[in-house]
Amino acid sequence: MEMLPPVGWADIATRHDLDVLEARLHAEMSHRFDMMDQRFAMVDREFEALRHELLGAFHKEMTAQTWRLVTAATAMFGLFAAVVRL
Repeated sequence: MEMLPPVGWADIATRHDLDVLEARLHAEMSHRFDMMDQRFAMVDREFEALRHELLGAFHKEMTAQTWRLVTAATAMFGLFAAVVRL
């Protein structure tokens, strides 16, 4: 105790001071965690929207590619049939 700097009793933290500090820290951390949860939810919604957009574009391109393939195959079979008849 002799090694401590000279302070008055008003400078010493009491159990009540620590309890108040703990409550303030808990409230601040809860607020921060709530903000993080909201941001994570927003990011999840944005990823879900992007997922739907990409799946829609993929489906559209696959459908177009399938139609091109069917058209090319039909043309080739028609050409083959015409060559065989010669």
